[in-house]
Amino acid sequence: MNHTAQFTPALQAAYDADLKVLDAAKHDWANTSVGDRIGTLVQVKNNLAKVAEDWAAMAAKAKGIPDGSPLMGEEWFSGPYALMSTCNGLITTLSKMADKAFLDPLPKRELPNGRMAVRVLPHSIWDHLLLSGITAEVWMQEGVSARNLKDHAASAYDMPEGQRVGKVALGYRSKDSDLKATHYIVATSLAVAHTNGIVIEKFRRMLSEKE
Repeated sequence: MNHTAQFTPALQAAYDADLKVLDAAKHDWANTSVGDRIGTLVQVKNNLAKVAEDWAAMAAKAKGIPDGSPLMGEEWFSGPYALMSTCNGLITTLSKMADKAFLDPLPKRELPNGRMAVRVLPHSIWDHLLLSGITAEVWMQEGVSARNLKDHAASAYDMPEGQRVGKVALGYRSKDSDLKATHYIVATSLAVAHTNGIVIEKFRRMLSEKE
C-alpha cells in the first residue's frame, strides 16, 4: 500500500481491502493457541533483525540526524529495541500463561487506600541496566487482591480456544504505534489496524520477508 498526504479514493479502497482481510481473520486470530502466538512473536523477532538497521536509519533521516551521530541511539532504543523488548516480554508471559504463573514472582504491596499495587518494572536484568533507578507499578482497582488477582489478569485467555470471538479495533498512529498494536493483538486478541495503515504494512513486511 502506498501512503500519500491526500486521502484519495484509491487509498481508501486499499484500506478497505486490507480491513476486509483483517476482519475475515479476526476469529481465527482470537482462537490461536498460546504456542502459535509465541511462534508468531518469535517470527516477528527474527524478521525484525533484518529490518532494524533500515528502520533506525529511516527514522533518523526523517529527523535530520546525520549518519553516525550518537543521537541515532534514540531511534534504535525507541524503535527496534522497544519492539524486540516487547516481543521478549510477551513471549515470557505467554510461556507462563498456565495458571497465570507469570503473576507469581511480581512483588505486591498494599497502598495506603487499601488497594493493591503490583510492581512490573524493573522485571529483568536489562531493565536494571538500561532503566536504572526507574520503577513502575500497576495499581489495582478496588476489590482486586492477591487472592483474586489471577481472576482479573489476562482475562482474554480465560475463554477456551474455539469459543473466543474476535474483534477489529481501529487506532491512530503515534510514536509507539507498534508497541500498542503488538500489546493489544496479544493481550486482548484484538485484530488491530491503525488509521494510516503503517502498522499493518510494517508487520506484514516483517512476517512475510524471505530469507
